[in-house]
Amino acid sequence: MARGANRSLNGSEKAAVMMLALGEERAGPLWNALTTKKFATSASPW
Repeated sequence: MARGANRSLNGSEKAAVMMLALGEERAGPLWNALTTKKFATSASPW
């Protein structure tokens, strides 16, 4: 068993797993939406 395998994923880790699972074609538009100025300047993480 991998070290730390029993711990829960945090929000950033869950998002990374989701993006990888979606694949480049599907995650690309989502990634672009998340990196726009609108989201980059938001005070709230979600």
